[in-house]
Amino acid sequence: MEMIDEALTANPKNAKAKVTHGIGILRRSGDAAQRGELEKSAKMYQAALDEMEEAVQLAPDDAIVRVPRGSTFITASRFMPPQMAKPLLEIGLSDFEKVLELQERDQTFSKRSAHQRGELLT
Repeated sequence: MEMIDEALTANPKNAKAKVTHGIGILRRSGDAAQRGELEKSAKMYQAALDEMEEAVQLAPDDAIVRVPRGSTFITASRFMPPQMAKPLLEIGLSDFEKVLELQERDQTFSKRSAHQRGELLT
């Protein structure tokens, strides 16, 4: 996280660093919840979501921003109550749909390996 903080200090609009930092904060939020620090966890959770959303707003067509957020949200949704999981799952799926749309538009999807195409479609 220290390296990411440095990258954000150098460029606060670095979308890739923002999404990575947001993922780290989300992880820390989960750790705080496990320790019973629910208020702290809730604040960190919202900060993480906000930071990752800002990253996508800065670079809406960047797969290197969309895929990590989508993967994180889909994975995190598995460990949450349904009312929290559903919005994250929807955002995560929309991130992968956007990446598919971008790859189809620039005609790179069909050039990906079977594994890469399968990962995206899964």
